[in-house]
Amino acid sequence: MSSTINTFKILVLEDEFVIAQDIYEILEEEGFKNTKIANTYKQAKIITSTWEPQLVLCDINLCTTKNGNDFIIQLKKNNPFVEVIFVTAFNDFETISNVKKVAPLNYILKPFSKKQLIIAVHLALNLINLKPHKTSISLSKLSPAEIKIIHQIANGYSSIEIGETLNISSKTVRNHRYNISKKLRLSNENNSLLKWAISNLS
Repeated sequence: MSSTINTFKILVLEDEFVIAQDIYEILEEEGFKNTKIANTYKQAKIITSTWEPQLVLCDINLCTTKNGNDFIIQLKKNNPFVEVIFVTAFNDFETISNVKKVAPLNYILKPFSKKQLIIAVHLALNLINLKPHKTSISLSKLSPAEIKIIHQIANGYSSIEIGETLNISSKTVRNHRYNISKKLRLSNENNSLLKWAISNLS
């Protein structure tokens, strides 16, 4: 079922209270009524333990050892369909390289304009509404574990990295990859599963 502005679930993870409140008010004024704020990594973990956002507007620097990118990596383990837009002051190459694996929908630099934020969120809602129609039939054939793995594949992780992330052996990951390919009726061509994952889930 497609999300509407009223039902679209957005988490704002921002350690500066004033900025978080500004983002919240911009979204509410635009009609996005299902938004929650977290000012710390810990708060975000607590909120998402019982509530699954579809989109996270995420700062990178949270003034702790765990940053926004760390949070998204953890969140995607349990909620592989969640999308992220980073809203940050960091524009250095190292930071941008570090966030590539979570495949953000957008990367907004502070200070941002109200219009810039609203356009990015509307585009995210549109994309999230389109994706299920394209992939839901195929994904319905897969187990929850296989869905997690195929999203990790789409994000560029190797079998070894996926095994480390999910606490399973790389051999188990390879078995899952084989089963996923069979269920999706993919060809025996090299990287056919990777190509499918990138095309449908990235």
